[in-house]
This record gives sequence, C-alpha cells and structure tokens, in this order.
Amino acid sequence: TLLGSGGAARAALVACRRLGCDAVSIRARDAAAAMQLTQEFQLSRRPQPWDAAVSSEGLINATPLGMVDAPPLEVELAHMPATGWVFDM
Repeated sequence: TLLGSGGAARAALVACRRLGCDAVSIRARDAAAAMQLTQEFQLSRRPQPWDAAVSSEGLINATPLGMVDAPPLEVELAHMPATGWVFDM
C-alpha cells in the first residue's frame, strides 16, 4: 500500500517497478490523482479509499502527514500481518 500521490509517491512507484512489484494499491486524499498514477504505472490493483484499514504486507508513507507542523498520520494497521513492514519517507 502506498500513501500519497505526489513526487515522493511517484519515486516510490518507480522503485517498486524496478523491483518487479506492480501489486501496489495507492491511497491518496485526492482520489483522482491516485487513479491517474494507477493508470500511468499500469498497476494491477485499483486505488483504495484513504480511510480504509491497511491489510497489505507493506506500507509506504509518501505524504507529509506526521511531519513537524503537519497533521498526524492516522492509519489503521491492525489488519496488517505481524510480519508486515512500514517505510516512512
């Protein structure tokens, strides 16, 4: 799962593509931008609602949420597997 649709998200998608992973689901506050990236990168999964619980094996945060002077990042991780991973850009 990739959170965000800006430049950092685009960079994460390039890295995922180079690693052979197209099973990425984007979640962005701007649903149209998430769909645009999904189509541009020809991802096999459709974007998911921003507020849905994360149930994937990994999570990449490519948003400014959680940074100093930014709103907190509120993401439900309880549905991720115990071996799941999180990468905060």
